Amino acid sequence: MIEAAIAVAELIGEPTPEGECSVHLDGVQEVVADKGYHSNEVVLGLDKLELRTYIAEPDRGPRNWLGKAAEKAAVYGNRRRIQGNRGKSLQRHWGERIERNFAHRFDTGGLGRSIPMERLVGPFGLTVRNGPG
Repeated sequence: MIEAAIAVAELIGEPTPEGECSVHLDGVQEVVADKGYHSNEVVLGLDKLELRTYIAEPDRGPRNWLGKAAEKAAVYGNRRRIQGNRGKSLQRHWGERIERNFAHRFDTGGLGRSIPMERLVGPFGLTVRNGPG
């Protein structure tokens, strides 16, 4: 993951054939990932690159932080961010974009979390409504 962040950083300011920059000039500032990417080394490495991490943390039980102050600070900072409103929102949007690619494999349409279940069944069968009302 850290190698990917460095590769993207090398693209900053490099124009595409159309003349536009494919990476924002400020570069990557935040990293959102699922719990499969969470490790002390990854979170610490991204922290050293001054990237804000929003990586879901797997259930590991009690941790032993003896002699690992830097790792502890990085993991606790990540934990604090993913529990906030912005972290939860980023995780939801990330999950929607990733899982949408696989929806055809599981016969899930595209309703996701956009419609409460009580609004689906109308007097003439299935009705779909967007938004309140």
